[in-house]
Amino acid sequence: MLRLEQAGADFSEIISELIMESFSQQAKILGITEKEYPNFVAFETPGKVSRRIKRGERVVLGYLLEKPVGTVSYKMDDNAPAKGYIKRLAVLPEFRGKGYGALLLDYAERRLLECGANRVEISIVAQFRRLMEYYRSLGYRPVEVKVFNTLPFEVLYLEKTINL
Repeated sequence: MLRLEQAGADFSEIISELIMESFSQQAKILGITEKEYPNFVAFETPGKVSRRIKRGERVVLGYLLEKPVGTVSYKMDDNAPAKGYIKRLAVLPEFRGKGYGALLLDYAERRLLECGANRVEISIVAQFRRLMEYYRSLGYRPVEVKVFNTLPFEVLYLEKTINL
């Protein structure tokens, strides 16, 4: 059974390690390095995690027994009170396919709903079709593709309406 706990900035190192390990394969597939693209999720540092938490993001850690195996972050949109964001959903590769990602995502969605959100947005690398299908299976729908001059790939935004 996955145990979920809110994590503060004092867990920044554990959170960054989970994220880096979970997203390292994406960086390899994309052929990018930290030197070229330091802001890509696979290169998350404890300092970046700590700054995100200090800016108001909530972070959850998922544990099996006492081992952290996944994490997710969420935050309300400061400019749209009924909208929330989910970021950095990460499950260690050896623990994927067991429903832990869906549990973490559901937890974040429920917390955002409690904060007044009725829709949630996530973003992924657009070329990762299998990941897009995963989110579609959880009720998300693609809404927009964006190009950023700081990234060598397109970013796909997906959205989900949440309610009781």
